[in-house]
Amino acid sequence: MGMKVKALDCCEPTLGHPVSQLCTESQLLSRAFPFWCCQMKERAWCHRKQWELCYILALGVPRGVTAPDSQAANTAASRASAGANGR
Repeated sequence: MGMKVKALDCCEPTLGHPVSQLCTESQLLSRAFPFWCCQMKERAWCHRKQWELCYILALGVPRGVTAPDSQAANTAASRASAGANGR
């Protein structure tokens, strides 16, 4: 009657290959995180909200929605700036 749970054969998620996940310290310290922060014209700092915007931008890359200097990056930058008042 006991259920067997199979361990997932996967690696730790990265911003290069994002999946549905929580923010991880390794992603905040990765090269991709400051790259996307730069695209939003933001200085990278270890904060979940900033990571969320980077995550959203990274999700758009394989779908052809996001590219460096894209409208999506500019929109994320304006949202990041608007949220800066609440820091």
